Amino acid sequence: ILLSYGEFLLVMQTSMVGVVHEDYVLVAGAKGLPPRLVRDRHAGRTAVLPLLSRFAVSLPYLVTGLVIIERAVGWPGLGSFLFAAVESQDMPLVMDALALLGLLTLAVRLILELATAGLDPRLRRPVGVKGAARS
Repeated sequence: ILLSYGEFLLVMQTSMVGVVHEDYVLVAGAKGLPPRLVRDRHAGRTAVLPLLSRFAVSLPYLVTGLVIIERAVGWPGLGSFLFAAVESQDMPLVMDALALLGLLTLAVRLILELATAGLDPRLRRPVGVKGAARS
């Protein structure tokens, strides 16, 4: 995680630069809201979405790539478990570990989609509009 910290910072910075000029952020600033509130509640919520997506994509690599740390510290984990199964050519065990990793990835992607729906103000339905025409 620490190795990816700089990359995550750059993704967040680039996303923040792009979001700051959106209309809803400019309107929030024009209403007279404090800059910190505009940054955190309006721009930050949308800017964090690419960061969450990047984290969700890198999570399987993070989980399986920790073999060196697992072996150095002596903690058993999915990475060393998968590595040992490959070394012993135990294919059913390899398939099970990969299926578990796939299910973990699907669960993280589902959580990411739910977080995106909750955080992105562009995806919200207008409140109080009943029977609005759908396009």
